[in-house]
Amino acid sequence: EDGLTDVRYSPKSRSLQLSTVRLEPIAVIQPRALDFPYRSWSFVSASQQGATLNVEGSRFEIQIDVNRNWATLKSPQHEQLRHLRADNILPGDLLLSMAKSGINIVPTDADADFCRKRKRVAAVEARANAAIGTVAGLFDVRGSPWNNSLPADQCVFQVRRADGKLRLTDDEDDEEEEEEEQREAENDEEADNDDDADAADAEQRQQQSSEQKEAGDGDDAADSESKQPQRRSARGVDKDGWLTVMCTEEKFVFMEAVADDAMSFDAQELGGYESHVSFRRLLVSYFGDDLVPELDGVPMEFQLATTRLFNLVRVLTFH
Repeated sequence: EDGLTDVRYSPKSRSLQLSTVRLEPIAVIQPRALDFPYRSWSFVSASQQGATLNVEGSRFEIQIDVNRNWATLKSPQHEQLRHLRADNILPGDLLLSMAKSGINIVPTDADADFCRKRKRVAAVEARANAAIGTVAGLFDVRGSPWNNSLPADQCVFQVRRADGKLRLTDDEDDEEEEEEEQREAENDEEADNDDDADAADAEQRQQQSSEQKEAGDGDDAADSESKQPQRRSARGVDKDGWLTVMCTEEKFVFMEAVADDAMSFDAQELGGYESHVSFRRLLVSYFGDDLVPELDGVPMEFQLATTRLFNLVRVLTFH
């Protein structure tokens, strides 16, 4: 600015030297909205007690580890932020300390107006954040490009099993198919044993039976290959295993894209699945009852810490 010359900054000592002809108070300030709107975000689960929140701002990516009810700054790893990488810091205290150190990811409604972001209805945003907290440690969660095009009383995000499973019932379906094939093979063998013992005829019948079985196996394999992608596609899973979830004040529902290359929100409710008031029940309806004990095994303090973190960072409004 005018009146300041010979400005020198020492990263090692974190000191600023300058010359000025004015004898008056001097302040160094930065915009509140320097790190939002966010370019992307994700919540990657590592265990039933730990996960990492990744938020990409305008300057760099910010990573925060959550372990039970504590939070730790993982990235950026500047020396000046070393005190924020200590253990046993509550999520709110960590974000407050980060803001004092120049990294503000606790936006307000006023910041939304400044960034020209549509403010979510408070009840919808809180409901979605609480839902994400309930699956912490078991599911990965990330932002959806459709979220910006939705009205204020709706939001969407994407989830997938952290262990890579698409559906708990997929394995059961495969086992049933194998058992059916085995029963068919046994029936064919019994039919062959009941035939006349004539050597020539038996050989001919065996050859015909083998040819028919090979043709039948080929048809079964072709049917299996054609059915498997259709079953997964019909259930709304993309190539990386992500499911899209819409949240409103009344319900949670799975969504599927009408077109893969849709630039705006062009989706419909996923067929075969009803909406649920509870996000937990929605996931169980998809992944099966075996998911219930896993959800019950997530520590409550971990769920609450995750929810508090999302309530403060507000990725569903500022992404």
